[in-house]
Amino acid sequence: MGSFKVIIAGGSISGLTLALALERAGIDFIVLEKGNEIGPQLGASLGLHPHSLKVLDQLGVWKGLEKTIVPLMWRKHFDCTMKCFEESVVLEKIYQKQAVIKALHAKISDKSKVLSSKGIDSYEETETGVRVTTRDGSTYEGDILVGADGVHSTARKLISEAYKKDGDAELSQALDTGYECNYKCIFAISRNDPKFDMPDGWVYNAYFTGHSTVAATGVPGIIYWFLFVKCPKTQRPNCPNYTEEDCSALIDQYGDVKMCPQFTVRDLWDTRNQAILTSLEEGVMKKWSKGRTVLCGDAIHKYTINAGLGGNTAIEDVSHLANMLNALIKETPKPTSTQLTTLFEAYENRHHARASLVHSVSHHITCYEAQESWLYRIGSWVSPWVNDEKKAEAYANFSRQGPWLDYLPVEELDPTILSKAAAAAPQGNKNTTGDASISTSKTTGLILGTTAMLAVAGAAFWTRWQK
Repeated sequence: MGSFKVIIAGGSISGLTLALALERAGIDFIVLEKGNEIGPQLGASLGLHPHSLKVLDQLGVWKGLEKTIVPLMWRKHFDCTMKCFEESVVLEKIYQKQAVIKALHAKISDKSKVLSSKGIDSYEETETGVRVTTRDGSTYEGDILVGADGVHSTARKLISEAYKKDGDAELSQALDTGYECNYKCIFAISRNDPKFDMPDGWVYNAYFTGHSTVAATGVPGIIYWFLFVKCPKTQRPNCPNYTEEDCSALIDQYGDVKMCPQFTVRDLWDTRNQAILTSLEEGVMKKWSKGRTVLCGDAIHKYTINAGLGGNTAIEDVSHLANMLNALIKETPKPTSTQLTTLFEAYENRHHARASLVHSVSHHITCYEAQESWLYRIGSWVSPWVNDEKKAEAYANFSRQGPWLDYLPVEELDPTILSKAAAAAPQGNKNTTGDASISTSKTTGLILGTTAMLAVAGAAFWTRWQK
């Protein structure tokens, strides 16, 4: 009888974080990535919050990443007239998603266990494990299958088919239609031309009716930018897939929109390195596992990206799953199917509520930034008046609740980081009320979300601490 082995479908953030966490625990694994390379450049960025950086630091990844970025420090918020109605401090770091994936991969000792061009096609459960077949006909055997294969997860599709075969058509349909789309987004990387006059370490948010923009300079010489546009609601599997022509057409429609007083959407479009238009699917799946197969990351929860919490919540999934697997295998090196099913149910029960909360907050932030209704517009009037300490405290409480790997050493975050950042704010970095504003205020919505009015204000507070 061999050692316990995990088959991981997907070689992106959640899949490679899990692989590295398992390697550190001494648990065998193999990663099956459908793409032809690990970490392709797709023009995506990734904002990482303190609780995620804690896990990456445990895995030895953070110090290498730290050298590649300029910490985002200051944020300006512009209304539709380009009036800056608030300036605030940002306490987050933004990376090229590719760089994070490459850094995770670099830390895996046995890279022969990370295979590309190996998208899964099917799996079957045996008496003691799972047998996975990939699209090229190869087969791999292990004790469990973890579907970390993204929003269009094949593992989730196979679980859905299995539930349907067992007669649970309702749950199967819930897995097939669990995400909806209310917004579309162009996300892009452009050259930071000197004429744009946008210093490194800044974020510019611009708020309009039915659309919004974000620009961030978290990497020297580069502007990450986003154009969010409200669209008719659709449900999976009917969420639109967009072409380059669709992307160009949207630029024709919104190219003259100002992202700040110095430049427009088209200005950044004309200096782009990469750009893509995509549907912003969102939701939390009703079920996360079946038998010896379990899901994580975008396969089980998908958020609009304004709050920058998708990748962070995926790292939370991995932390919970790795901790629970490590504890079980230490007690029972070869767990039974019943023990594994119980573990997967406990994993879902432990994390589902927080994943759902993050979905709700992310959705309201996107609606708030696009000023979808007068209720959301009130948020931009209320936010500058909220006490800075309350904002910082709300965010710190949220971040502290994020899990870490309980079997590895952990370096606690500096508890004075918020006050230090506020004290370091440059002269003139004030909101319209004259009080320094900590850009961690989005999470106040976690505390004040008991009424519709306060939920809107909370969404506004959250927006001050994103990306």
